[in-house]
Amino acid sequence: MLPVYFIGRAGYLALERKLDETYVDHPLNTSPVTGHSAFEETDGGTYYGVGVGTTILPLLDIGLMVNQYHYSQVQYDPSNGDYQLSDDNRDARSVTLSVEYRF
Repeated sequence: MLPVYFIGRAGYLALERKLDETYVDHPLNTSPVTGHSAFEETDGGTYYGVGVGTTILPLLDIGLMVNQYHYSQVQYDPSNGDYQLSDDNRDARSVTLSVEYRF
């Protein structure tokens, strides 16, 4: 029987978000209007994950881990034309397959 180990992780994820946008609006029968918008914000969220692994050979391990990230999203406000962090949160999930060889 192969030895099995369990992995757990949790923490805080720091994010720096930057948006720099230039646009040209060209309505009919008028000259083009160029606009610029910029957004920069530092934010963060939490993450946690669980996994399981096993030792196949004395120096070779494989593992499988599922991670969940919880963070805020950037939304466009059409009333004033600005981007801002929303109170609504987003979730992202990742699955990681790892192979570890020790030497």
